[in-house]
Amino acid sequence: MKNQHKLNFRNNKFKFNRSSPLVYITSAFPNGNNAHSHQIYSMKYSFSEILGNSFIFIQPQIKNKHTKRIFKIRIIRLLISLILTLKIKIKYNKPHIYTRDILISYFSCLLSLSNTYESHNLPESVIAKYLFKKNCLSKYFSVVTISENLRKLILKSYRLKYKKRIFSAHDGVNINDYKRLISNKEILRKQLFPNIPKTKIILTHSGSISRGGSEILLKNYRKYKNLHIVMLGIKKEDLVNFPYLKKYQDSNNITFINWLDQKEIAKYQIASDILIYLTSKKSSINSVTSPLKIFEYMATKNYLISSLTKSISEVLNDQNAYCYLIDDEKSFLKNMDKLFEDIKNNNKSRPLKAFEDVENKFSWNKRSSKIINNISKII
Repeated sequence: MKNQHKLNFRNNKFKFNRSSPLVYITSAFPNGNNAHSHQIYSMKYSFSEILGNSFIFIQPQIKNKHTKRIFKIRIIRLLISLILTLKIKIKYNKPHIYTRDILISYFSCLLSLSNTYESHNLPESVIAKYLFKKNCLSKYFSVVTISENLRKLILKSYRLKYKKRIFSAHDGVNINDYKRLISNKEILRKQLFPNIPKTKIILTHSGSISRGGSEILLKNYRKYKNLHIVMLGIKKEDLVNFPYLKKYQDSNNITFINWLDQKEIAKYQIASDILIYLTSKKSSINSVTSPLKIFEYMATKNYLISSLTKSISEVLNDQNAYCYLIDDEKSFLKNMDKLFEDIKNNNKSRPLKAFEDVENKFSWNKRSSKIINNISKII
């Protein structure tokens, strides 16, 4: 696979090499235990696998011993990242900067460095909007969005001088990590859910509930007698910020589990029977996001039920998941009924189609290859 990626890349008109490398610069805190860091490191390893010595990853290393000063550290990290960007300009012939930081992208444009900004949402702050707007006028600027709908919204909201320099590439998953775990599904279930009876059907949500949507699940779970809910990633502050959770805290059929490392999350996802993606109209990014957990869910060969938004519909459909209209209780129950009917009949057509789709379309290497090829065409 690695050789195939390299062969395809060498056929491109624009070639990265040691003197003209692809340089990923991030100011994100190193080794963070969150989706943001996981996505960055996944792209780092994938770019490195494909490009080898033609790829450089830069992340300032600062030890943060005082959590209360994180905002100050963030500013320091950004300043250091800008200095390192300048050093890249001096050291290399024609480097191409890749980043999720709009300030680094803006600084790259000022330095006449070609760069690609990875966008996960429309700019929100006044500063971000200003920098993005300025970047849109630069011939050195290009954009990759995590969904096609976000690409369309950016084109609608901003005047890009070079419209061919924006393209979309959904996030992905390391499918091999999940393949290794699937064969141990029964063992993992016994280890991770020892107190949940075998007769129970385990439905798991992993990650933050801040985007909403969990109310519709918790309100209706009693309608399914054999159902056990696992809410993975519930922090103590969630019980304060979302008071409605407290009334379910002592339920025998609902389990709250604290935040876990990514490798552990994958084990819980595999050990479950159903996985659910929750969001609501209250979320400002519901129509543009491409959540990592969607691709992780697809890689488990488990049943998947999801809120349907414009960006999610680019990945999920009625052939590979059970999709209900966002915030629509009737639609949710209709799809839950169909899902339980398929479980009863041992109909795994949708989970298997989801696995096929994620394996063929949404690996990290496929995403990285698409980005490299698009950059090669537009720069």
